[in-house]
Amino acid sequence: MGSILTENNSHLFPVYNRDQIINRIKRIESNTLEVAYKLSSEKEITNLYDIIDPGLDNRPAQSLA
Repeated sequence: MGSILTENNSHLFPVYNRDQIINRIKRIESNTLEVAYKLSSEKEITNLYDIIDPGLDNRPAQSLA
C-alpha cells in the first residue's frame, strides 16, 4: 500500500490470511471512494483541488481503463 518495510520491522507487521487481506483492501477502497465522492461534491474544494480516485469517472486515465 505504498510503504516499504525494513527486514527488521517486517517481523512486527501482523500476518493476515488471504481473506483478511482482501476484506481490508475492499474496506480501504470503499472508504477512499466515499471520501473522494464527498470531496468532489463540495464546490469550495473542487475550486482549489482536483479530486482523483480510481473509482471516480473523472480520473485522467479513465479513457484507458
